[in-house]
Amino acid sequence: MSQFRNYSVFDINHRIFRLSLNGEAIYSSSPWTTCQNDTREGDVWYTKKDDIIYGIVLGWPETDSVTLSCPIVDLIGTTITMLGSSEGSLAFDANSGPVQIQFPSMSQLQRDCNGKCNYGYVLKFENLLNIQ
Repeated sequence: MSQFRNYSVFDINHRIFRLSLNGEAIYSSSPWTTCQNDTREGDVWYTKKDDIIYGIVLGWPETDSVTLSCPIVDLIGTTITMLGSSEGSLAFDANSGPVQIQFPSMSQLQRDCNGKCNYGYVLKFENLLNIQ
C-alpha cells in the first residue's frame, strides 16, 4: 500500500503539495475515475479538473523520469508540464506503450519554485486521449 494513504489531510496540505504552488491540482478537482493511482510507478496519484488531468508524483524519481501506464497521450496534441517549472512542455515518449516523461532540471525547478517543491511534484496533462 502506498504511503499516500497514511498521510492526514493536514500533512498533505502542508507538507507535500504546498498548495500555493500545486493548488490547482487539488482545489475544485476530483479523483480521476479512469485511474486514481498509477500501478506502474505506485506513488503517482491522479486528479481531474474539467479536461485537465494532474499526476501527483510523491518524490523525485531516481532516473529523472517517470514511466506511467494511465495517461494515453497523443504524440502531437498532448502537452505535459510540471507546475512550478519554467521549462514549459516536458519531453515525453510513448512509442512503446506507457508514456515516459522526462522531468525538468532539479536545480532549475528549485529556483523556480523557491524551495516549495521538495516533496510532491505535479504533472499537468492536457489533451489526453483517455480524458473521460
